[in-house]
This record gives sequence, structure tokens and C-alpha cells, in this order.
Amino acid sequence: MGKVLVEKLLRSCPDIRNIYLLMRPKKNQNVEEGLQELLNGTLFETLRRDSPGELTKMIPVASDITQPELGISIEDKNLLIRSAFIHVSTAYCNCDQTYVVEEIYPVEPKPKPKQVIALTEWMNDKMFEQLTPNLIGDRPNTYTFTKALAEQLLQQERHSLLVAIVRPSIVLSAYKEPVAGWVDNYHGSTGLILAAGKCVFRTMLCHEDKVADLVPVDILINLMICAAWRIATQRTDTIPIYNCCTGQQNPITYTRGTAGSDIWFTHSVERPVVRSYHPWDYA
Repeated sequence: MGKVLVEKLLRSCPDIRNIYLLMRPKKNQNVEEGLQELLNGTLFETLRRDSPGELTKMIPVASDITQPELGISIEDKNLLIRSAFIHVSTAYCNCDQTYVVEEIYPVEPKPKPKQVIALTEWMNDKMFEQLTPNLIGDRPNTYTFTKALAEQLLQQERHSLLVAIVRPSIVLSAYKEPVAGWVDNYHGSTGLILAAGKCVFRTMLCHEDKVADLVPVDILINLMICAAWRIATQRTDTIPIYNCCTGQQNPITYTRGTAGSDIWFTHSVERPVVRSYHPWDYA
């Protein structure tokens, strides 16, 4: 999502002065070199060709999310604190609720975020593994639990910082931008489709009436940009929350999805994918 967001901002928002990108230095690569490697990628080909000056707006900021306060220097922190902040959560952070609206829900069994953080500082892996079922309660995994905790932490610690929360469902390849079908990883549904196309994955155990709530990455990025603009221009004392889903307007159940893809799966078995398909190879 980060790459698509940066490309969209540079291409569609010419009045932006700078984009500060948090990057972790590597052993043999500083953040400036890492940024250049990013901008040399296929995703930024149109900008390099048509608007190379836009790429100079990118400013890398050395950071490390595993360190306290993200490992950001005091100078960079003072620079960034004047900005609006968009937190990307997940539509499933409140999966223990029957009906979810745009608000921050209390986490049951009501652990405070800082208390959970404190536990990780002295408990070993075995102790934490034993504690986890009691911590997450009715949630299916730690992912949804920690996402809910993060929302609560933002609510408690934001102070005067302008914050909005965007909750996407399952993010998949681009609908239109920067290239229709663009994707650069094999996570989630992308890996599922690829594995089926290469005949590695042939069966799946699922509930046929459940919704596979998929949202294209460029739709999510557009929402994030709009949310940032709104919170910066129309300030509020509360945290605006945006659920980014398709399951109600255009639900795709597993029955509907497989019914429309029977031919595709049949041909995949007969003619499996030889190599991964990258839309930009043919753009």
C-alpha cells in the first residue's frame, strides 16, 4: 500500500511540497540509497518519464519501528509532529462484534495497550503463548487483537495530533492505478490465485455463503488521501473512522466467486501458469 500511496500522491497532487518516508537503514544501505532503489522500480516508471522533478519531493527519514518512538531523531520528530496522521487499521479489528460502525470499540477482556506492551518486555515466548488465549478473548488471532489495541492507543495518546483511521478489508491488486492488476507480492488472495493458477492449490475448505470482502489497493489509497485532506482542513475533536469494504454494496461469497471462476480454474489445471504474471510486462 505504501508504494501505491506515494506514487499516487506524486502523480496526482502536484501542490505537495514534500513527502517524508519512514525507512529503516539496512546493513549495507542507508535510507537515501534505499529511497533511490524504490524510485527505480517499475511502479514509478511513468513519473520518471513524464515528471521526474516530482521524485525529488521524496525525503527519507531514518527510523526503526521496533525501537521506542519508532527510532526517529528529535529533529525529525519535531518536523513530523506538525502533520496529519492516517492510521491504517483493519475492518476485522472488531470481528467480535455483530454490527460494526465507525467508532472505536473497547477491547475485551479490557487490557490497556500499555499494559500489554509492558508484558512483552519481560515475558518470554512460552509464557506469552500460554497467556494469549486469555488476552485475545473471542477474537480469532493476535492480528485483530493488536489492531484493536492500536486504535485504543491512538485515542489515548494522540493529544493535539490530527488523526484519522482507515479500516480496509482484504486488500488486493489495483483496479485501475497505477496499472490495472498491479501487485508486487503474493500475500493473501494474490497468493491464493497464483497457487491455483500453478496447480499447487486445488481445493479449499470454506463456508460457501461467507463473504470474501476484497477491496482494490487503489480504492483504499484514494480514501486515505481524502481522509488526510479532510482531517487537515476540517478539524474535529474526535477521530474520524472510515471502513473501506465491499461486502455490503457488492458482496462476493465463495459460492459466487467460484461459480464465476470455474472456467478459469479448469483452464488453470489444463494449462498451468508457467511463471508469475506481471501486468507491467505488457503495459
